[in-house]
Amino acid sequence: KAIGMWIYGDNSKNLLRLRFADATGQTFQPSGTAMAWKGWRYVEFVLDGAESGHWGGANDGVVHYPIRWDSLLLIDGMRIEKGPLEMAVTAPMLIW
Repeated sequence: KAIGMWIYGDNSKNLLRLRFADATGQTFQPSGTAMAWKGWRYVEFVLDGAESGHWGGANDGVVHYPIRWDSLLLIDGMRIEKGPLEMAVTAPMLIW
């Protein structure tokens, strides 16, 4: 159903996403949330394909199980400022 994880955010507004592929080779990239907080927060990503971009394989937007992980976490850079950022991820949990 979903994967949840604790993320230490840096208030950078960068988008958090992940990527997985289904049995047909179709890749899904669920829409994430902007890292608009500083400190720890629990974040969940739904794995049913409903809120995901998708391409390749069957390319029908339907998740054909089993799935395999491509990227457990992606960070899409949205911020304009320069300089170092700090973030951390811990305790990924599958929810079914």
